[in-house]
Amino acid sequence: MNLCIVRAARTAAEERTVVQKECATIRETFREEDSQWRCRNVAKLLYIHMLGYQAHFGQLECLKLIASTRFTDKRVGYLGAALLLDEKTDVHLLITNSLKSDLSAQSQFVTGLALSALGTICSQEMCRDLASEVERLLKSSNAYLRKKAALCALRIIKKVPDLLEMYIPVSRSLISEKNHGVLISGICLIQEMCERSPDVLQYFKKLVPNLVRILKNLLMSGYSPEHDVTGISDPFLQVKILKLLRLLGRNDSESSETMNDILAQVATNTENSKNVGNAILYETVLTIMDIRSESGLRVLAINILGRFLLNPDKNIRYVSLNTLLKTVNIDITAVQRHRTTIVDCLKDPDISIKKRAVELCFALINGTNIRSMTKEILIFVETAEPEFKAICSSNMYIASEKFSPNRRWHFDTMLKVMKVAGNNVPDDVVCSMIQLISESPEIQHHAVFQLYQAATENMAASQPLLQVASWSIGEFGDLLIGYEENDGAMPTKIDEKSVFNLISGIAAASHSTVVTKEYALTALSKLCTRFPNFEAEIREAVQKFTCSMNLELQQRSCEFDRLLEAKNLRDALLERMPVITSRSLNVAVASMENGDAASTDLNQVSEPSELLLGGLAESAGPDRTADLLLLMNDAPPAKAAAQPTSEVKTSSNYEDLLGLFAEEPPANPASSDFTALGQVFTAAPTQSDSKKLVAFNEDGLLIEFSLSKAALPTNELSIEVRFINNSPFDMQQFVFQAAVTKAFQISMLPPSSTYIPAKGTPVTQNMTVQRIAPSQPSSTLRTELFPTCAILGGGNYALLNHSPSPAYVVTRRIVLVGFLCPTMEAADEIGWKCSGDFTLQDTEKRYAWHWIKTIYNKQPFFIDTFRPLPLKPIYGSALSEKSRVPCGTIGSGSIGRDFRGGFCKFTMLPGVVEHEEEYVTADNFIVTVIENGVVIYQQVLTAVKPSAKNLSCWAFNFPPSNVSYVGRYPLAWTTYRLPCCAILLKCMQLSPVIPHNYKDSSLPITLFLWSVVNKEPNRAFTVSVTFTFRDGTRNENLASDCKSQAFVTPLSGKNEASVGVQLFHDLKGLQCCYALAVARSV
Repeated sequence: MNLCIVRAARTAAEERTVVQKECATIRETFREEDSQWRCRNVAKLLYIHMLGYQAHFGQLECLKLIASTRFTDKRVGYLGAALLLDEKTDVHLLITNSLKSDLSAQSQFVTGLALSALGTICSQEMCRDLASEVERLLKSSNAYLRKKAALCALRIIKKVPDLLEMYIPVSRSLISEKNHGVLISGICLIQEMCERSPDVLQYFKKLVPNLVRILKNLLMSGYSPEHDVTGISDPFLQVKILKLLRLLGRNDSESSETMNDILAQVATNTENSKNVGNAILYETVLTIMDIRSESGLRVLAINILGRFLLNPDKNIRYVSLNTLLKTVNIDITAVQRHRTTIVDCLKDPDISIKKRAVELCFALINGTNIRSMTKEILIFVETAEPEFKAICSSNMYIASEKFSPNRRWHFDTMLKVMKVAGNNVPDDVVCSMIQLISESPEIQHHAVFQLYQAATENMAASQPLLQVASWSIGEFGDLLIGYEENDGAMPTKIDEKSVFNLISGIAAASHSTVVTKEYALTALSKLCTRFPNFEAEIREAVQKFTCSMNLELQQRSCEFDRLLEAKNLRDALLERMPVITSRSLNVAVASMENGDAASTDLNQVSEPSELLLGGLAESAGPDRTADLLLLMNDAPPAKAAAQPTSEVKTSSNYEDLLGLFAEEPPANPASSDFTALGQVFTAAPTQSDSKKLVAFNEDGLLIEFSLSKAALPTNELSIEVRFINNSPFDMQQFVFQAAVTKAFQISMLPPSSTYIPAKGTPVTQNMTVQRIAPSQPSSTLRTELFPTCAILGGGNYALLNHSPSPAYVVTRRIVLVGFLCPTMEAADEIGWKCSGDFTLQDTEKRYAWHWIKTIYNKQPFFIDTFRPLPLKPIYGSALSEKSRVPCGTIGSGSIGRDFRGGFCKFTMLPGVVEHEEEYVTADNFIVTVIENGVVIYQQVLTAVKPSAKNLSCWAFNFPPSNVSYVGRYPLAWTTYRLPCCAILLKCMQLSPVIPHNYKDSSLPITLFLWSVVNKEPNRAFTVSVTFTFRDGTRNENLASDCKSQAFVTPLSGKNEASVGVQLFHDLKGLQCCYALAVARSV
């Protein structure tokens, strides 16, 4: 074709000319309706299309060829349709009738052409029209057509997944075929259907024994020239069967057990001398690692991957490393056996193999082999490419942070990494090294000494190393003086001059980057306070950068130079930094550290009222009050000050948990001045209607408000603000801001001056406040002050940013003003406002207003405390009344317990619905009391009366009058008064609550805290509480292998550990795991 069309074209222009002429000739032939040469011309047109030229004018000619009775014309026509047509063209719809006709043709080759074309160009409409024809051909007796039909059905399912169910019955029969072509196409069809539908996957799991038998026959069959490839019988079919087995055996113990033996045979008997055998072994390994195979079989699979690492073929080595990286989390012990071979792959010249080997090496590091693995990685980093040095630096810090034996070894290792990695060390490693030194006082002497030596030995060392050294010497440079390392080497005497010369040399070196010079410049400034004898030299070195071409260096130099002049400020500003907050590169380490820091010691809570009320009963609670104000106002709350403590009467009884009967705290007299600000609007205007109050008086700045209504409308207020500078320094660029609530409008005039001299003439500024909502309550004004002062004078510099006076923020009263307004609509718009004596109103009064308003508006209650619902624990499952797991769920802040101590049911399956509460008799607490070695009392702690058939030998006669229960989500308390003696048992139940996250807060998790009180001091008792639990699903249809595993988890910060057992279930493919544990001393 090339010789016929473009053989003489030597340039692209000549080729375009030839193609255009040929296209014109073809068009002319098409117009003449020359059917004799139509096939040849369409073939030419297809070649022109492959060259990238337009050939759409031949689409109709393809249809004519498809309609022809000659096989040659049909073949070229279908080929042209596959290349020139798509779903968007109208011509595409005209092929449907021709396809339907050819699917019923007498010749199998014509039908095969139609099936191939349908699988290639089918649209959704065409699939729905011809799907039944394909199903009919799948039942044909011709193996050639069944193979083609199976592949066509595969394409149809990809295009229209809704048609999947049509091919399920007929596809199962394809597995029984003896023709390997039909088997391969049938397995591909079944695999596609299983991947798209979990129900179909469950259906075809019945075929696992058939697939195992087919694979076994392939292994045991003799030589077959038709299917043999380098001594292996049909490797393509074996690979397809292994892929389908991997899909069917995933997360299925029964299916995995069925295929374990055949997988072992394939792994053992397949030759690995040829790539064909290696392909089968690779699929076998993937199947073994993906199903629930035996441990010995997994070891065999990993050993096969280890042999792959010794293969000279680079592709096989890469595939092996990639697979080992995926399986290292499944069986790391087996992978560790091949650690030496994996490390040798670091020396491979192929960059892809080295990259996978590096990732696998770091995945294999643990606390046992970290020293040996670190040596190998350091050897690799010395000669590695820059990208590997950066990757190894970050991963080495993560590994040493997690597995290092101590922090000194961690630092020494990273110092070696920074030396060999050079300038390729990422910035996050530099920051992490600085954080490591900052938070480790025990290694600071050693770290600063080693960094000093590393920087001294090679001034042209890596920039990241010089940055860490500069920071460390700047912070801890004084620790170098007189320090000697106890490593057997010759002691090195370090004086202040050598330290100064090193840092100044780093700052002045031409090879130092701008960032390194910034580190060194900061270090020089800090050394001025560490080495006072070198103050002049340090200032001279800093001043050299005041004329630097780099803006950042110039600015830092000028700022540090000015700072070093202020001797009364520099010592405080240049002191050692506080410990830097932990910044872990390892996500797992960071999460564990955060979890330990955020844990709450529940043992510190002694009474329910303390846990519920917290600090709400305390009047000295600035942060909580500020948070309440934040909910009611748009502006952020200011810094709160401590308020005078007032005694609040609290009840220790459970009936007073909410503090509804506590007395109202007295008003704070400190708020009387601010109250006058709102009262000015309500009083009648007079000539002398004015008042002064102090709004701010801190750090030498006094701000006074002069309020006046003279000669103003009743809805306006004039305020004159006076700023008096009582400090010894002048204030420049002074800015004052004020804000009011939405009910008012404020207008401010410019101040008389932005310069306030020290102890000089005050500066004034006038502003007017206007009430724009007449129906609003009178005292709803709120002001916020944000003065910012820049103080320059006496050679000192400081920046102050003050918030409003705390007395005007935290001492307000929050009330619901709905019934202070004429209409309910106004109340809805107003909501909570500030008024009265500016103290927090009691909870019961605020809730009473809310309750009355909700009743008046006929709105549904979120929580109706005055009319609680009758107790009705309801738990269950939408699948079946018998498919519940007796585990319990959250109810009144506890796991499925009612007021009589009984445990209720909980479903592990999704779809929870209501049903009548039913108790699980076997789930209970049992108390045992021993006196002088004799059991004097043993009783089930529940007042629930079980049926006569359930655990009749247990004692269920605990008196109901001796049980008291109180619950308030997420807490509940049950008190048992034992009738045998004066012993009181208290059980506090706590369920986790995540704010604004109902989903995770509804998990069946609870904590039981037991306390025992002996009211008979003359008698000694041994009291134990036992918890019994019934495992299982109570449903034969949901029966599964119930597995258990013991665990011991140390509790952070305590000499205790959580000792318990995990229970595992498999409910219709849903993996369920729940645990029971108790805290014990270790």
